[in-house]
Amino acid sequence: DNSNEEYIYFMTTDKIDLQHLPLTGIPYDQMAIIAHPNRVSDVRASYDGQYLFTTQAQLGGNYLIPFYKLLEGRRDGEIFREIENLFYYSQSRHQDINRFDRQEVTQKILLSEIPFVMRALGYYSTE
Repeated sequence: DNSNEEYIYFMTTDKIDLQHLPLTGIPYDQMAIIAHPNRVSDVRASYDGQYLFTTQAQLGGNYLIPFYKLLEGRRDGEIFREIENLFYYSQSRHQDINRFDRQEVTQKILLSEIPFVMRALGYYSTE
């Protein structure tokens, strides 16, 4: 039963180190692991001290930039333009497409519009 043993942990930019206490200098009493492929931003122990949880720094860029790389043609491609058009059509559909006055364009669409946008893109999930 190792429940009475004590350890300390600390992090560097890319590694988590676990050190058995008391400090003896024995190399087998410590362990360093690469926690993430990029920078580790934080490490915390669980309330009972049995587990360590790590978080990684932002990967791939800000906002939607990492997702553009997943599309053929990226942000300048035909698929992106189609998604953008469907986004605006979805807003028009919700605001009554037959109105002739100026409509408000926002950065969001209603959750109820997502199935229609996905179907227009050719993805037919189950309800």
